[in-house]
Amino acid sequence: MKARTISLLCVTATTAWAATARGAVGGPDRFGYGWADSDEADVTYEWLDAGVENCVRLNDDQESVAVPIGFTFRFYGTDYTTVRIGSNGYVSFKANTITSFGGQCPLPVNRSGSFQTVNLSIYGFFQDLNPAEGGTICYATLGEAGSQTFVVSWVGIDYYQGSPAWGHDPVTFQIVLYEGTNEAQVNIQESGTNAGLPRWDDNTTIGIENDDGTIGLSLCDWTTSHRIPDNYAVRFRASDSFGVLPGSASGTVAPGGTTDFDFEVVNFGDAAVSVTISATGTAGWTAVPTPTGGSVAADGGSLPFSVAITAPAGAAAGDVADFTVTATDGTDTSRATIRAWATQGDSDWQPIAELPEALQNVTLLADDDYVYAITGESVDDSSGTPLRVLTNRAMRWDPATNGWDDCAVADLPTNVTLGGACVMHGHIYYVGGLTELATSGPPATPAYYLDTLLDYDIAADTWTERSGPYYAVMSPIVACDPATNRVFVYGGYVDVNRNGEVEIPSDDEPELPDTTVALFQAYDVAADRWTDSDSGTLATITEDYGYTGGASAVLGGRLYLTSGSFQQQDDTTGQWLSYITRSTSIYDIAGNTWTEGPMLPSFVSDRAGVVFRGQFCVVGGVTSSEDGRSLIIIPDWWCLGGDTWVQQTDALPDPVYAYGAAVLDDFVYVSGGTNDEGDLVATGRRWPTDTGLHAPTDPLVDCGGADADADADAEDAAADADADTGADADAPGDTTGDATPDGGGESGDDGCGCRVTSRSGAGTLLSLLSVLGSAFLARRRTR
Repeated sequence: MKARTISLLCVTATTAWAATARGAVGGPDRFGYGWADSDEADVTYEWLDAGVENCVRLNDDQESVAVPIGFTFRFYGTDYTTVRIGSNGYVSFKANTITSFGGQCPLPVNRSGSFQTVNLSIYGFFQDLNPAEGGTICYATLGEAGSQTFVVSWVGIDYYQGSPAWGHDPVTFQIVLYEGTNEAQVNIQESGTNAGLPRWDDNTTIGIENDDGTIGLSLCDWTTSHRIPDNYAVRFRASDSFGVLPGSASGTVAPGGTTDFDFEVVNFGDAAVSVTISATGTAGWTAVPTPTGGSVAADGGSLPFSVAITAPAGAAAGDVADFTVTATDGTDTSRATIRAWATQGDSDWQPIAELPEALQNVTLLADDDYVYAITGESVDDSSGTPLRVLTNRAMRWDPATNGWDDCAVADLPTNVTLGGACVMHGHIYYVGGLTELATSGPPATPAYYLDTLLDYDIAADTWTERSGPYYAVMSPIVACDPATNRVFVYGGYVDVNRNGEVEIPSDDEPELPDTTVALFQAYDVAADRWTDSDSGTLATITEDYGYTGGASAVLGGRLYLTSGSFQQQDDTTGQWLSYITRSTSIYDIAGNTWTEGPMLPSFVSDRAGVVFRGQFCVVGGVTSSEDGRSLIIIPDWWCLGGDTWVQQTDALPDPVYAYGAAVLDDFVYVSGGTNDEGDLVATGRRWPTDTGLHAPTDPLVDCGGADADADADAEDAAADADADTGADADAPGDTTGDATPDGGGESGDDGCGCRVTSRSGAGTLLSLLSVLGSAFLARRRTR
């Protein structure tokens, strides 16, 4: 059972590559252990009967007392005569402190405290299993002295059930230890419907690990296209020769560029060896080892080397190349593999003009001509206490001038934040979000949902309020499909009782209804009509929960959704828990069906999604440290190339999150956000760098026609050339008044008619969850 008590985004930031094509052999680890599976001729799946005479009764997340092996078994250089059997599918040669299940993929992993890991173990089907749900765990010593086997069988053991329960999905497997050879084998008889895919945390792990979690070997990162088979075996054995470490490597290479992959030959034998090193692989790519050989001393001696992989200049983003690295002394041979993906290219993130104001949660979009920044939140600290201030601001960035124009785009009819928006057919559609934040009072007031869809006609420069979805939402996942002229709205925190007030449940108020229920809504622009999954018109990814805070885009008739989070109440503890997923879900728009795509390698929330050069890409996001005490901003960006997520060569240089992203022409843009000090920023960047970009120009915010510094103040040397002949009467420092002040001079007019920030949209500058009165425990979950 998952029982972690970490607030907000309790997610590890481990970035691993998407699963590569799995070979039939792997390793060695630094001790010399390697593995081979039943695709190899010398490894055979054979189920051994452990009987029912010696069985252990374990509850969720438990480990047995020491039980006798029946012979001496050497593991990582030490002899053992007993093991402890774990409910989560392992045998260990020492006692482990178990407080909850924590995935260990890939091995080795060593954590302590609430993230305590299991070490000095053989992992047969390491997952969040719960034998209290049914099944048996029995062990036996079989055979004659000198060639005995010790076997532990988990038969019909189910996963720990979530809330609501997933249903019966038992697995059956065993771990076998061999006397004399000191080899271990895992036999998987039935891997269950889930077949090793993630449930609560990381992927199911088959592997071994040493005493302090510093050396290990594993098979994990199972995918929908490569699940754990039934009647499958994996054998672990130590080498007395030499090996290439690591046994596999993966990474990216820019087209025409070169990436070095570091290896070493380690000698596990008692005599020095002389090896020759070579590398071969995909045609058109080159692989050059340096050096190409040398002598390796006995008993752990090492010969470091690197392999330079060069991609052809014409490689397309997402192209994949495989290589085999071979070390041989003429008698024995050890091999390693490299998988390399071509990226979008190698360039820098180029600064663009700053936003007129620092904003977080700004929505960034682009049509064929401009980048648009819609709403967001600013900060007012004039009272001495920073306040989040909602805005109705809308502006656009012109690539020809490299400047923001705050007057070319009409402001939204209401202050709003934490909605979603998309653009198609000359219109921007904004849906969901909050029109007011909660206040602590006195008197305390709730946050309120936006209950309409806001439609901006770009050519007419007008906003129209259209009918909103049946269920108002906050932080939904929004995407436009030009082919069907529909706006898709998936998930979000849902106004379940439709009273307009945000009432997200917490441990203090568990009865509140507005959680992330499974909900898919769509707006047909031509028909001015909403449909949703409640009526059976639209399919949901799962009926168990919805999503919020994910990245999405429509590409090739499919809606892509990834990196969302959701909220659920634990049946056992009653706690409301927040989960983050790294799954990718793909919606076939014509077929109204969802399928699973490749998982992202790391647990990150609040990514921004774009379509760039024909690929779905996600930018940035946030996660938390291992102990859950600090926020980690992720600067990486990834693109989905085929069935693999590929990390791009150039990370964002600034530690910023809660920003918007968009694509215009052949550039990815990001602007606004919050930095690692908690300060809002106005900075913007684009990728790749273009030396032809105009120098930044001042933002146009004086809608009478003047720039921000064109008010003819005494300290200005001269007014800008585009200043009005007669300046606005309500602009500070102007010398001549217009006939009519901008905005009609009504209350709240700031002098240009471009922005109205009402104090009713203010709240304390805390995290959204705190502002809404929610206290979350957070856990990773990848499905």
